Amino acid sequence: MIQKIQKKNTAFHPRLLYAKESGEIFDAPGLEACGMSGGHLVLLNPQDWIPLPFGSDLFLLPHRTPIGWDSHQKKFIILDDFQAVCAFVAPAYTLRATVAYQLSQKSDPLPLNAYSPVGYYHGQYFVPALRVDPDIRQDLKYFNPNQMNQKAAQDRHQFPNNTFLTQMIKCAFEYHCPAARNYFHQRFEAPMPTSTGCNAQCVGCLSLQPDDLPHSPMNRLHQTPTPEEIADIIVPHLEQVPMAIASFGQGCEGEPLTQFSLLKKTLQLIRTRTPQGTLHLNTNASMPEKIESLAQSGLNSIRVSLNSVRKSIYNAYYRPLNYSFEDVIRSIQVAKKHNLFVSLNYFIFPGISDQADEIQALLHLIEITQVDFIQMRNLNIDPESYLNTVGKPDSPGLGIDTLFKTIHSQFPAIRFGYFNPPKEKWGKAGILLPA
Repeated sequence: MIQKIQKKNTAFHPRLLYAKESGEIFDAPGLEACGMSGGHLVLLNPQDWIPLPFGSDLFLLPHRTPIGWDSHQKKFIILDDFQAVCAFVAPAYTLRATVAYQLSQKSDPLPLNAYSPVGYYHGQYFVPALRVDPDIRQDLKYFNPNQMNQKAAQDRHQFPNNTFLTQMIKCAFEYHCPAARNYFHQRFEAPMPTSTGCNAQCVGCLSLQPDDLPHSPMNRLHQTPTPEEIADIIVPHLEQVPMAIASFGQGCEGEPLTQFSLLKKTLQLIRTRTPQGTLHLNTNASMPEKIESLAQSGLNSIRVSLNSVRKSIYNAYYRPLNYSFEDVIRSIQVAKKHNLFVSLNYFIFPGISDQADEIQALLHLIEITQVDFIQMRNLNIDPESYLNTVGKPDSPGLGIDTLFKTIHSQFPAIRFGYFNPPKEKWGKAGILLPA
């Protein structure tokens, strides 16, 4: 059923973009760009749109016809025989809607990206998004290939047989992982990939997909490094970089807690060499007892990944093996008990994340766990695949801005962001509310 959001004014409405089979992109005079929320067509308010951030990309969507809004006829129009156009928005921005389209024929699922509507107005592209983190650590304009090459050459010379360094180079130069690239710029957060396996079967896993689905953007780590190999590379980063972070749990690996012994030894070894820097874990938080041990071994913070705080939706996406949603909650509580800084890696999907039931469940989670920080990251997945997995809601969501405001109204100290903050910025990173 088609739904629409009431517009607040008519001053600014980007036009719909569409593409021919040749790949040429055009704007459609008379048709406004719109979006989808939980699989329902929605109109967007003028204030929802921002200029397309630097570092974003435009994509054509095969076998998906564009949909626009005709304000004179007061109805949605499907442009048959054309392809929909969308944007993949740069890091640090959260989407307010997903791209609007209709399948023209049966088609393979889309690759693992977040698919934003994109419109055109007075010579400029616009997307319905908001910046949730002022940190520049993944802004494309600050990456310098020459500096990366120099650092990689130095490390290769110093550590010619270090398998961990080999993986870091692959991540930075082949997968273009922002964390690995920052390591080779000697700044911000450095990754510590360790795990070849996982105890979940996420529908949108970035490192392992079934053969009949689009390829993952990166291949899963094949060789587990040693604690010494990791420490040799990471300790200089922690000692030389201001407000440095080093983090287990990256897109090129499975769940790091499945390599608990390696993580514990690595933490202990690093801390025998230096007290500096923030040691962090990105995790599905499936093993509460392991979190406790790691906290006692030098871990400073964790980020817990969740697509939803409703158990049924969480299970449908994560498909956990030998752990439960209740284990995840207990892990957060254990982390807080041991004074770790706890972030939620809260995967945002407009229309699911901003349902009333979801917002209430999130408020309850914050209350019983007292998490410190919420990273509002876009869920990278084909929209239809996700809705087929978790179920299409009966109506659009309340709006991503409503999600922010509701959390802030009840927990005004909670900050929102996109990146893992170093300990020097705990309680200061990110934003309290979008501007």
